[in-house]
Amino acid sequence: MSQMTAIRSRQLDQLNTAEGEPLCAISAPDWFIRPDPRFGPPYARKRAGNNVRFFTNGEDYFKDVAAAISNARHSIYISGWQINYEVRLDGDRRLWDCLAEALRKNEKPDIYLMPWLSPKVGMDTGDLETMLASFLLNAGLEQRKVWCLPAIQQSDMDQLGTFFSHHQKMVVIDNQIAYVGGIDLAYGRRDDNNFRLAADGRSERELYNPCIPPLREIPAHQQYPYMTTAELIGATLMEGDALSRVQRWIGLRLDNEHVNAVRQRKQAALNWLKDRLKGGLRLFGVGAAYTTGGALDMARFLREYLGDEEVRQHLPPRISQLEKDLLDWAEEVEQQSGEYSQALQIRGNTLFNQWVEQSGAGAFFTWLNNTPPERLTAQALEQFSAIATPFLLYLHNTLDRMSDAQQGQPYSYLSDPAVRLLPPGGRTIDPARQPRMPWHDVQVRLEGTAVEDFSRNFIERWNSLQARFDGTTQAMPALLAGGLGLVSRNLAPQPFRPHYLPPAQPVAAQGSLFAQVLRSTPYRQLREERQGALQAHASRLPQPTEGFALPDARQANCLQAMLQAIAGAQQFIYIENQFFQSDFGEVDYATPPKDDGEEAAGPPNQDKKDPWQDGPMQSLMDIEKLPDYPRYAARLGLEGRFQDNATRLQHLNFYALAEMIHNREADEFVSALLKVFANQAAVEASVNLQAPQPRVLNTLCEALATRIEAAIEMGEDFHVYMVLPVYPEGPLNDITLMTQIHLTMQSLSLGSHSLVRRIQRAMAMKAQMDSGIPEDVASDNIDKHQRRGEAWKVFEREDWKRYLTLLNLRTWEDFHGRPVTEQIYVHSKLLIADDRVAILGSANINDRSQLGDRDSELAVVISGRQAQLSQLNGCTPQPICREVQQLRIALWRKLFALDVTHEQVRVAPATQLEPMLEQPAAPATWQAIQKQAKDNATAYQEAFIHIPRNHASIWPTWPDNNSGSMPFEHAFWENPSTAELPKNVAGFITELPIYWTRRENNDSGFNLSVLAHNDKNERNTLQASVSLVSEGTT
Repeated sequence: MSQMTAIRSRQLDQLNTAEGEPLCAISAPDWFIRPDPRFGPPYARKRAGNNVRFFTNGEDYFKDVAAAISNARHSIYISGWQINYEVRLDGDRRLWDCLAEALRKNEKPDIYLMPWLSPKVGMDTGDLETMLASFLLNAGLEQRKVWCLPAIQQSDMDQLGTFFSHHQKMVVIDNQIAYVGGIDLAYGRRDDNNFRLAADGRSERELYNPCIPPLREIPAHQQYPYMTTAELIGATLMEGDALSRVQRWIGLRLDNEHVNAVRQRKQAALNWLKDRLKGGLRLFGVGAAYTTGGALDMARFLREYLGDEEVRQHLPPRISQLEKDLLDWAEEVEQQSGEYSQALQIRGNTLFNQWVEQSGAGAFFTWLNNTPPERLTAQALEQFSAIATPFLLYLHNTLDRMSDAQQGQPYSYLSDPAVRLLPPGGRTIDPARQPRMPWHDVQVRLEGTAVEDFSRNFIERWNSLQARFDGTTQAMPALLAGGLGLVSRNLAPQPFRPHYLPPAQPVAAQGSLFAQVLRSTPYRQLREERQGALQAHASRLPQPTEGFALPDARQANCLQAMLQAIAGAQQFIYIENQFFQSDFGEVDYATPPKDDGEEAAGPPNQDKKDPWQDGPMQSLMDIEKLPDYPRYAARLGLEGRFQDNATRLQHLNFYALAEMIHNREADEFVSALLKVFANQAAVEASVNLQAPQPRVLNTLCEALATRIEAAIEMGEDFHVYMVLPVYPEGPLNDITLMTQIHLTMQSLSLGSHSLVRRIQRAMAMKAQMDSGIPEDVASDNIDKHQRRGEAWKVFEREDWKRYLTLLNLRTWEDFHGRPVTEQIYVHSKLLIADDRVAILGSANINDRSQLGDRDSELAVVISGRQAQLSQLNGCTPQPICREVQQLRIALWRKLFALDVTHEQVRVAPATQLEPMLEQPAAPATWQAIQKQAKDNATAYQEAFIHIPRNHASIWPTWPDNNSGSMPFEHAFWENPSTAELPKNVAGFITELPIYWTRRENNDSGFNLSVLAHNDKNERNTLQASVSLVSEGTT
């Protein structure tokens, strides 16, 4: 089976004793990468002399990094995809508090923060707020100590560049301690071994569950203990805490006047506003709204802004007419002196919401006040970017300059941990009836020689950004000049003054471990890093010893290291990853047997003309398939055949739509209509931006399959364990998330060259060849049946589980007598081979992370110098790295619920698995794990009808509408159905349903170059860039 052995780690020659007995052969694979033109240059060399401490939950990591930050003496480097200044690290101590504590010591460190600069609309990771809060740390210091520069993306993806990110997660303290892995210093990441669904002391933005709609609205009169982005801007631009506090008092007093006016209106109008127009009333201003403003406030603002002649000159015709209508409405409101008819309210708020959705200025103002619009046209997004990006760069330049001479003390409300950022839209999940989503991840603390390379990574990236803006002048957008001019007289644009960092210094050895730092780095970023090094040197800093050469290709170190580890593994591979999306061949249409292991009596009942089954995707993509379309099409101006989505939107009667919303006569239809418009336009826009790649490109699936095929051919025991999330974070009615699931299921089990099918095919070939059939005949036989859609006849019955264990994680709790379940979100990016090597960092198994030309990633390879022995297969001693083995054992103890400490956790420990922790390669181990995972999956499926399972739709209740709603729907939580208590669940592991979504079309047609995303927020950017996007949670 020569085609099965294309990747082999090495050839081992057996040595024998004088008596002819074979000696134990121990291979010594090289886990560390070397230069290879296919993957670009290694970022760093293999370094000896390192110590590590692994963290298998966010709580332990956050406590450790909080102490390290607080005790820093010289420098702190923090880079991340998401960095939230108010994230709780240790009890109620925020990141901001730890940084402030470090600055109160006699030896004050220099602090540098580099969050990724997110696009804000549809994807806002909080980088602006973190930048504002970090600059305020300089207030009252004799010498500036804090710098922050959000990192603009540096991918090689041309027109699609906006959709890619800096995905590294790293902290370096004093050039002595480095933290790296999958955990950002961000909301929702702090979890322990209990995986609680209950709030358990968490509140507001820490109540993280993007898979369900937030039901709890913070009432207006309870919003005083919160800050908005606009207030933070005002606090940073005002010189001194006293003025900032006055700003807050005035803003609150004014807002309360408007709230009182609203409360005096008719209850029907108030209810409608409350239900439908929450996001359209909070407006920009110094001391911006902590409560919902009134119609008079809206009218005054619109008249002031829209009356500006310079603004009106840049408006397209459609927006000009819309804004003229708004001005007419504003004038009518002011003439009525606070007595507003219901019709006037409906007309005004309809116009205002259209303006917010169709103009970048409207979207910008609402975003600043933490009420981002749910829908945006492509034109509005373009306008928004034209306002927001210059504003953010201008704001950074101004604050960076002002930080050199901050007056007074840090804003006292920011210094108070009780004052939190207002959650987006003033909403959170309701902890009394909705679960948070537990978070599973891995991080490592490293001390020793490799720390230099982590410091170098930060410095090179930082200097590249300093060089990009060196000497440039960022002007304030004209529409903001008047408002921001009120808060400071020192806002005139000035050239950017760079602050370059000197090269990283060597670090003394500490320990016996080898480590090599890996990156995925676009060629553009490498060029800009070199330019940063040149300009830093030109500013009289020392020349670095590395990173000065002219780059010739992107770096795909993470992919190279993973491929090398897979090929070199001899006993087992253990993978935890947020994604598994890899080249899977062709989409397969065959229908499997009814149950796992059940042999089919004959060919499946398959429609050759239309192999796909219609499912929820079709209800989200076709307007004419909406149930009430014939009833409302003419009324809304949608009747007839239109060529494209844009034409339909031009005919949409927004006033009729507003009337339908007000009368509550078609809530479900209206919501579905807007979603279909958004989805159609999103797909079209993604394809038009740049020609999509034809398929998923990375070869990690092939590498795993090839290694298993080699074991099958040789008759060896070899096993791969893979732990994945149930599905990517986000609501299951998001078409891009649904497409992510499609890619994952095709990669795992459904595609023609999926991992499961490759294993089954190899097992079938091995069986035929063992029975005397020549290899070429066996291969032709299998190919023939597969072309006919009859793979079930020759290999789909093979027991692939002998070589592969696929797991999800889930838990459940009792919420006031109601059983509630949620997935445990696997966010790790970890590969362990033979307990000898660990690769962990920020890189997912998808094209974005692995190919090197897209998202920037950071990881590390860790292995031991002196191997110890362990009986991984239960009988033969094998060389291991003790630290790596202890990491895997700690993870297994956690996933088997062996370290649960909270008495309210309903999941029992899987104690029967504890004796097998040190024997991952033994058949008895994977058999026991698979049995427990299958038992747990069965128990959950019997109790909860909505969770994924084999042979079910992507929405498991589809198409039986009587079987209950899904968790992404409000009705699921507002009218809960009765669920049974899961019986005999032990451990958090569940069997991954490999036939979930089979034969159902969940490919939306999104541009594959953008998909295989890293985080849900990135998916939202693409949807926010097109017409009328309806976004659920973030």
